[in-house]
Amino acid sequence: MLVERKLGRPVWSPASVDQVDAASLEAFFKTGTNSPQLMLPEALRISHSAPPSFLRYGLPSEDELRALVEGRHASSGSGALTLQELITKAEGLRGGKRGVAGKVQEVVSRRCAVDRDGYLQWKQ
Repeated sequence: MLVERKLGRPVWSPASVDQVDAASLEAFFKTGTNSPQLMLPEALRISHSAPPSFLRYGLPSEDELRALVEGRHASSGSGALTLQELITKAEGLRGGKRGVAGKVQEVVSRRCAVDRDGYLQWKQ
């Protein structure tokens, strides 16, 4: 297949957006009774949350780390966490994904205080 490539700028009609009239836009985007409608099967109309296993592919979010520090995460225990314990917990939740420790350290440096015993507290 041969394609002829023309050099120079393309010739548009109308030449600029300012020359497009509102009636042309209305006619182009108008939906009427004869317009096709997308009909989804019932199973797809119901909203679904992402499966928890999907999260293992990404780094932990700041919200997830906050929940771990505050003890609200589903996998949290009843005690406070040190930085190393938080890193170990986050890496375990992500199956050893690379970069988790760096992300945890970055978030903790901005969002947490360390008490005299070395436990993390989320800054309000």
